Amino acid sequence: MATFKRSNPQTFNPYTFMKQFLLYLLVLSSVVARAQKNYVPAVIISQQNDSLRGFIDYRNWRINPEQISFKQDLQGHEQRFSAGDIAGFLVTAENELYVSRQVELDVTVQTIDNLLATGERVTRNDTVFLLTIVKGAYNLYLFNDRNDQPHFVYDSAGVPAKELRLVKSRASDGSNAIATFPLYQRQLSYLFAACPEVARKAADVRYSEDALRKLFTDYHQCRNPSEKIAVKAKEKLNVRWGLLAGTGFNSFNFSGSHSMTRASYKSNTTPLAGLFIDVPVSRNRQQYWLSAEAFYKTESASGTFTNANILESWQEQVSMKFSYAQLNLLFRYLYPKGTVKPFANVGWGNGVMIGENKNEKYRTDRKDDVEKAINGPRKHETTFLAGGGVQYKRIQIEGRYAWSNGFSPYISLNTSVRSLQVIARFAL
Repeated sequence: MATFKRSNPQTFNPYTFMKQFLLYLLVLSSVVARAQKNYVPAVIISQQNDSLRGFIDYRNWRINPEQISFKQDLQGHEQRFSAGDIAGFLVTAENELYVSRQVELDVTVQTIDNLLATGERVTRNDTVFLLTIVKGAYNLYLFNDRNDQPHFVYDSAGVPAKELRLVKSRASDGSNAIATFPLYQRQLSYLFAACPEVARKAADVRYSEDALRKLFTDYHQCRNPSEKIAVKAKEKLNVRWGLLAGTGFNSFNFSGSHSMTRASYKSNTTPLAGLFIDVPVSRNRQQYWLSAEAFYKTESASGTFTNANILESWQEQVSMKFSYAQLNLLFRYLYPKGTVKPFANVGWGNGVMIGENKNEKYRTDRKDDVEKAINGPRKHETTFLAGGGVQYKRIQIEGRYAWSNGFSPYISLNTSVRSLQVIARFAL
């Protein structure tokens, strides 16, 4: 009977609900993010090198923009510019300079599946916006394509823009191995030949923003030590961590053929106390976050039920209280504008039982004859989580729903725990 009940399509399935909720959250947040406007002070540079001050709809782009929206004043008409229309733009508050350059890029999707499926290379020869990393003897730029693949580009006075190439392809022997060709190292060794020490470093430099920034800076200081160089600052990862505290209101659903399902169990409250860390996973205005939480909680259930045999009937008392250390992993969407920012999240938790504070069952007329209510309670509990709240500066207040599989290891007894939680988090 219990098996048929669990297979009923109307039974709540946390994992199906979690997938549906996450998909809905992603679609909704994407629509909301696209609809938002974030005009910040900026300067447009025309193709005649004239400057026009105004405001740009700034998205803290991870993927380089195809076009930008510009207003001369916040109440003015919105204009759109592609890389072919202007020479570049400067986002003043962020000190980010994008320049327009015509460049040929190898935009082949360099995933294993794609490289094994086809040997064709895909190139793009177009005028694009490049983010300036170093402006010196040689300029270094970054272009992230729509597949979130980075391309580093260089140029200088009289030298057209050219990609520093890192090529991955299927091995020539026809096997499923992927070969990597760091062609950029040879390019840079030749480019920086006038400074042998820098050229030597170029021979094994990593294809990363930090490594290439340092290399281009070293070359400028070698060639033009008295001339000023403009270098984009390293981007800081805005990791937040701190304390959390709250209360959970637990209710219990005991189902199956076991005698303990006949009891009516009282709801209980549990303290929640621990630590959290939030890590942004998207450069785009830091709307998307991964969050980890570690905290202490308890689950306490008690109730009475009637038991009987052919000779008599009696009342039995059940009392259980278990303590857990729990680790939660959450995906969060944070609305990026305003002082008070709403957010929504979804995730899962893993709880480890660290204490059996109470685990007893007895007849109410024989209180000295106590036995264990649950023999060998489940030590590992999995939890589905979904919630929403608001963030104000360092403080987050959240209401959350949690559903877990409880503590019963018995096939005949399913102990699901539903918890409505109110949580406050303070970032240090």
